[in-house]
Amino acid sequence: MIMKLRLSKLPCRARTQVWALSLLLCSGICLFNASFMSIWAAPSPNIDLEEQFQEALELHLNSRGEVWIKATDPNERFDSLFSTYQIDLLIKQGGFDVLFNAADEAFELEVDRVRGMGSPPTPPIGYPYLPRPIHKGERGGLDGTSCRTCHFSGGPDGGGDGTSLAMFRGDGQHLNTATLRDAPALLGVGYLVLLAQEMSQALQKQKEQAIQRAKAMKESVKLDLSFQGVNFGYLVAQANGEIDYSHIEGVSHDLIVRPLGWKGRHHSLVEIADESLALHHGLQSDHRVHKYKDQAEIYLGTGPEWDKDQDQVIQELDAGHPAILASYMALLSAPIYTAPQTTSAQLDWAKGRGWFEQVGCAYCHRPVLRVKPAALNISVQGKRSYSTVIKPFEHGQEPRIRRVDYSSDAQGRIPAGSPLFLYSDLKRHDMGERLADRQDETLPEGQVVPRQLWLTRPLWGLAQSAPYLHDGRAQNIHEAILWHGGEAQSAVELYRTLKPNEQGLLRAFLMSLGRPNVLLVE
Repeated sequence: MIMKLRLSKLPCRARTQVWALSLLLCSGICLFNASFMSIWAAPSPNIDLEEQFQEALELHLNSRGEVWIKATDPNERFDSLFSTYQIDLLIKQGGFDVLFNAADEAFELEVDRVRGMGSPPTPPIGYPYLPRPIHKGERGGLDGTSCRTCHFSGGPDGGGDGTSLAMFRGDGQHLNTATLRDAPALLGVGYLVLLAQEMSQALQKQKEQAIQRAKAMKESVKLDLSFQGVNFGYLVAQANGEIDYSHIEGVSHDLIVRPLGWKGRHHSLVEIADESLALHHGLQSDHRVHKYKDQAEIYLGTGPEWDKDQDQVIQELDAGHPAILASYMALLSAPIYTAPQTTSAQLDWAKGRGWFEQVGCAYCHRPVLRVKPAALNISVQGKRSYSTVIKPFEHGQEPRIRRVDYSSDAQGRIPAGSPLFLYSDLKRHDMGERLADRQDETLPEGQVVPRQLWLTRPLWGLAQSAPYLHDGRAQNIHEAILWHGGEAQSAVELYRTLKPNEQGLLRAFLMSLGRPNVLLVE
């Protein structure tokens, strides 16, 4: 049996050790390194190669066993489709590590026609559905058979590689009607949603304060909206309780920060998972059917109540399946800094970060925002409503976000919360005509995001997430910077004035924003 052992950013000496170990444990192992080696990359001194190899090998053998069982017994093909009852059982009996492992299987599950994959026209029995890469409105298409299909560039739970772009909300036939998207990396997304949740609560509280002040003073009140130095414009509250939202910036008028999607489309991991199942695989969960029962023609299809998408499969997914995928994303580890190890490299790193801030990149790509440890609510509706909580700070995979610095700030105050070095303000910004979509995007709640507005993508994990930008058009960081326009145009012009070596230091600094080492057997 030939297996591939994938090692991310392990040094030559470590690779030699694993090669020797692999010869002892299993003959015929092929070893390769599939990740970018940062100029400052260094191995962890505490890597237990034998333990990691044993775990990776065990995972591989379990996966191979599952494949064999499903291939020989059709009744076993549904064991990776989860119900809300199963999620509850996994948490109560096995804890969150068991839940994560089960959810990982669901994330990598290869769906097929038997499970309900696909959409009309229905092919004859025994034939697969034809792919529909250009989606048809909010009904989506058929452009993948597994979440891993698009989320693997740079390692597990990574982004797209630019060759499998999703073609959203077209007419099902013509490319020029669709909007193109490359899959973003998923590491740290649970912490990201927690931060957005805290930001939304803060903005909502500020709005309520403005309303109360306007009523008490019996006159209009103007109130600036901000969170940890991120400015969202201002609103004006009238004495009668009405609100003027026309001067709000970077967020929808409902003041909900949406960190998911290139345009800031969703704020819930359940909703992004549920939408992805429908748009990419043609799988409609009980949660989705319940949510869009009054908009079935747009989101579900025109078929009978028991088979809206007319694929001849009834009750395709329990609401538990998007819930377990949401739980999986909530428990994913966080990206990391690859810190310089030598004095000269540390000096270059500091210079690169200095240029990053001086040209103005840090105005939108805020290096750090703080988030308080809290729980993410995973809730689904349907024939059986279900809700549970996930606490990434307690149950997340390593490396987790931790607070290690309790020092005071410049004003002598000790900031609350743990720092997230995500390099984003989670606002929408005007990026100019060159990056603008073909059309505006309407969110599920009805708000419209103009074609030139984009969410500030977090830069953590950047080193392993090429290609860049929403459609993968930039093959490297230099190209990605030059594509910026609109509000970022002045920063681009300042970047152009830097000497080549100064530009290189800035880009090298960005390449220190990476992801944890990964050991896989494939």
